[in-house]
Amino acid sequence: KRHSGLWRPWRDRNVLRDSVKEKSCTDLVPALCTNPSHIRELDLSECKLGDSGVKKLCNLLKKHECKLETLRLSKSGVTERGCTDLKSALTANPSHLTELDLSENRLENKGVKIISTLLKSSSCKLQKLVLSDCKITEKGYTALAKALKSSHLIELDLRGNDPGASGVKLLTDVLQDAHCTLKTLRLLKSADAEEAYKCLTVIFGRNPLLHTELDLSNKTPEDVKVKHFSALLQDPHYRLQKLRLRDSVNEKFCTDLFPALCTNPSHIRELDLSQYELGDSGVEKLCDLLKKHECKLETLRLWRSVNEKSCTDLVSALCTNPSHIRELDLSECELGDSRVKKLCDLLKKSKCKLETLLLRRSVNEKSWTALVPALCKNPSHIRELDLSECELGDSGVEKLCDLLKKSKCKLEKLRLCSNVDENSCIKLATALCTNPSHIRELNLTQCKLGDSGVEKLCDLLKKHECKLETLRLRNSLNEKSC
Repeated sequence: KRHSGLWRPWRDRNVLRDSVKEKSCTDLVPALCTNPSHIRELDLSECKLGDSGVKKLCNLLKKHECKLETLRLSKSGVTERGCTDLKSALTANPSHLTELDLSENRLENKGVKIISTLLKSSSCKLQKLVLSDCKITEKGYTALAKALKSSHLIELDLRGNDPGASGVKLLTDVLQDAHCTLKTLRLLKSADAEEAYKCLTVIFGRNPLLHTELDLSNKTPEDVKVKHFSALLQDPHYRLQKLRLRDSVNEKFCTDLFPALCTNPSHIRELDLSQYELGDSGVEKLCDLLKKHECKLETLRLWRSVNEKSCTDLVSALCTNPSHIRELDLSECELGDSRVKKLCDLLKKSKCKLETLLLRRSVNEKSWTALVPALCKNPSHIRELDLSECELGDSGVEKLCDLLKKSKCKLEKLRLCSNVDENSCIKLATALCTNPSHIRELNLTQCKLGDSGVEKLCDLLKKHECKLETLRLRNSLNEKSC
């Protein structure tokens, strides 16, 4: 009977998926070896071959009469040792095999380096190589990138592996090489992740996998589907470090997004959710992320995004994992007097290394007075403080001066826009004069400094130890003071 179209006679194709074990391979391979010239495709996926089974299979591959074109060994127990045998066999008889599937085997970097050596061989004619879920990391990607420059590969599948910081770039750089034959590089594991990749590429005109920052400010959930974006965030090939969603998302978007960040939390360093009311469910999911031990978030911006209750929950979450956060922006948030207590708990923690605290229009005299002792207990880390448009009052300014006078205080940037009168300016300048060597930026815009306040400020500026670089006094001086 004649066969036409895409149909292949069974003598050309053997599919024994999940049917052969290591011992059974002892019987199978000799049978195939007796008549090897017809077999073109052999699928032993999910068979428990192990390395000894692969070694017996290599006896078939080494035969000069073997014309096998496709070999699938997915999830078959192949390790580094099996890769060595495969390399030896395919080097001895390399000209026919064009497709090799080693997915879901624990090859690791050592095994992949052996396969990479095979690819470099001029006699190796492999065109399609599947290495998905093989526990490959950055070193393995480096070896593959070098091999691709001289291989015949047209398609490479690396889904489900960990490329490290440079793996993706190494491979994409090779794709630009005129001598590289590779046409298809599969990295993303799901169709949803692929959709997000395509969408972001269209919006920004660049490969999102090569960039660690993403600004979706002023974009809507219709522009980027949360289902797709969440899938992309969970893929190890997308190593996003900075995500800005300012004035762009709704509560449901955040609720769906944060669990995705929780599955892969170790990369994200900066998260900007300013100008949006997260809602209870959004805050709850964000707290789950912050509590994760693997979370290394350094910058959290929540300007005008949380209310009094939400702030308490968020700061409590930060208290469980305080060692990484370096910048916290709670400007124009409803902190409330009682909720500042939680912020104090965070600042008092010995592991807390917070450097930037932005509280514009968020504290009053009472809450700031309660907050300063916490800062004074651990003053050596704080570098930037914004208290603009906060009604500190006399006692609040005095507490701020107590902090500034501390020898361990290394504050470099202080913003007090619309917040200082003549008496307060005198106190602040006097305090800074006692510890002038660290302050680099002082913003007293729209403050009523008065003549005596300016006089004290001049005393600070005259000090040899004063290293002030930026002084902002917009709408704060009269003709005489200037």
